[in-house]
Amino acid sequence: MSIKLFAQCVLFSITGIVSATTAFAIPTYMYDGGGTVVTGVNEIDIGGTLWDVAFIDDSVLDYLAATGLSGPQFTGPEALDMTSALALALNNDLPDMSASDFNGCTTTTTDSCFITTLYAITDPNSFGIRTTVDGSHTYPTGAIEITLNDFNNPNLTLTYWTEHVSGAPEPTLLALLSAGLLGFTGWARRRL
Repeated sequence: MSIKLFAQCVLFSITGIVSATTAFAIPTYMYDGGGTVVTGVNEIDIGGTLWDVAFIDDSVLDYLAATGLSGPQFTGPEALDMTSALALALNNDLPDMSASDFNGCTTTTTDSCFITTLYAITDPNSFGIRTTVDGSHTYPTGAIEITLNDFNNPNLTLTYWTEHVSGAPEPTLLALLSAGLLGFTGWARRRL
């Protein structure tokens, strides 16, 4: 009986630890002061790591100066992964919104905007990967390469990615860890 109780305690504790290290999140959308313009998305799961992305309305040079970067954050394949995950999050979770509701997107001159993740230039004719958000609220899961012809596109929204910093542990995680510790304490006291 005591071995069974000990095994259950260990199982609860391991479950709690695994839960703590696994990313379970639904993307959270950040808005401007008026609550109408999406300025970013928090907690995008990319390969088990949570990322936050801010949408920045700037030229590439101003963007680099504003973010303190000397160059793009990612390689081409990394930028493709980031853009695809962002497109998937927008497809699945974003409330029904028009293209004009994105920071840096202006629909007065076009019916779509381009959310672009820059990458280190290996091809002199390109500098980023984009996903398109259009007026019909569709968010393609595919990503399109941005060329230098779009470098000064006024409808370009650039992304700035940071790894998500977790807040307080979830109540379910605390409950699992507590159950494991209490059970282990009970088992240890019986052994004495």
